[in-house]
Amino acid sequence: MIYEEETLKKRLIRILGIESNPNKNINQIIHDSIFKSAVWDLQSDQPTFNTYNNYKNTNELSLIKNKNIKEKFTNLEFHLNKLNDIPEDRLSVHQIRIDDILEKDINFIPLVKPNIPEINILNEIENDYYELLRIKRIRNLLGMKLTFTQDVIDKREDLGKEIRELIVLLKNEISE
Repeated sequence: MIYEEETLKKRLIRILGIESNPNKNINQIIHDSIFKSAVWDLQSDQPTFNTYNNYKNTNELSLIKNKNIKEKFTNLEFHLNKLNDIPEDRLSVHQIRIDDILEKDINFIPLVKPNIPEINILNEIENDYYELLRIKRIRNLLGMKLTFTQDVIDKREDLGKEIRELIVLLKNEISE
């Protein structure tokens, strides 16, 4: 899961760094599919959350007697809920503002081409990403998306740490 967010983070950093190096040909560095990924993609799949909920619903958690393990499961549930809420918040608040860029500031049709190859873009106006990235509102929205993406990465790393600690406790419990 973190791989998807890290990829998005790298794309956002790459796009936001372009404006600082105007000597490069922007259209060779950023093309429609990269820009679309930066403004459109959102990784929100939570297989760990789904697995935990399935396990919790079996009522087998009540069989655990070790206090530390019970506390770890409580922390795990807290982290999973928090991680689940972050992408929902991003979708409901920030992505609407990003969509505004897609609607008002760029020609979105060329960005559709990689996913829908049969669409004809011959008469579409090319996007000038250099000029788009000079607009403070667009840069700030992409910067905010980068920040939200980093927040998700941090939460997933915390969750991974919680899971590793829980596994150690479970192994110790089983071996006793």
